Amino acid sequence: MNIMERIYRSLFNKEIPIKVRDRFSIASGLLDKTFLREEIEEARQACAEITDLEALELAARYRNKLPYLVHQFQLMVRLAETIPESRHEFVNSKDRRFTGVFYVLLSGMRTFIKLVKGFFLLRKQNV
Repeated sequence: MNIMERIYRSLFNKEIPIKVRDRFSIASGLLDKTFLREEIEEARQACAEITDLEALELAARYRNKLPYLVHQFQLMVRLAETIPESRHEFVNSKDRRFTGVFYVLLSGMRTFIKLVKGFFLLRKQNV
C-alpha cells in the first residue's frame, strides 16, 4: 500500500475512490516540487514504519515536524471533501442535540488520545 492509500485509509478507514486517487496523484506531484528531497524521504520512511499515521500527523502538525506528511494529509482531506460520496464524513445533517454533543466530546477525547500517541511516535522516529 502506497502513501496515498495509507493516508486515505487512516482518515476514512476505507479504500480510496478512483476520482480522489487521480486528483491526489496530480496534486501530490506538484506538491513534491515545493519540498526538499530529504523532507519527502523522511515522511515516506515514517509512513513505512508507523501504523497509526493519523496520530503521527496530528502530533507532527502540532510540533511543526514532518511538513511533507502534514501537507499530504491536508491535500487528501481537501480532495475527499470534493466528492459527493464523502459528504457524510464532513456534514452532519441530523438534528439531535444530545447526540451531537456526545459526538463532539467523543471526538475531542479521541483527538487528545491520538495526539498523545503521536508524540510517542514522533519520539520513536527521532523527529
